Amino acid sequence: EMYDDYSGSEMYDDNSGSEMYGDSGFADGGQLGSGSGWLFEEDRAGKYNNCKDKTNGDSCMKRCEGASCDNAKCWEKTCLTGRKYQIVSSAGKKQRRVASTDYNICTGKKNGDACTKRCQSDTCKKAKCFKTVCLTGKKYCEVSGKC
Repeated sequence: EMYDDYSGSEMYDDNSGSEMYGDSGFADGGQLGSGSGWLFEEDRAGKYNNCKDKTNGDSCMKRCEGASCDNAKCWEKTCLTGRKYQIVSSAGKKQRRVASTDYNICTGKKNGDACTKRCQSDTCKKAKCFKTVCLTGKKYCEVSGKC
């Protein structure tokens, strides 16, 4: 099927958990236009990307198919595929456990804003925020699709 493992860019317009696709990454013909992007009909009904009233780690449904999609979970009101959730939650839980005033500060920042990691490798120097978590440049690229 056309949407077996959608890995195009994912953008989020607000904290409702609705997933919007940028570029030309439409999964099928069932989209509805909205002022700022394209939403699937099911998104409006709350069947997919349904994280608005859920906590981090709660299960959610993605429109794609496959193991990673079947293991989708919520993080900060956004439904992430299982692979993306593992990356973000692992870093996020560690950062919250070992709170620092100098490193990994993403609270109040937008996705893509720069943040400072303790490590000094090239990928650490390119660190960016994603849903309140400071990720290395490589990890940010994996979860956001923006490299």
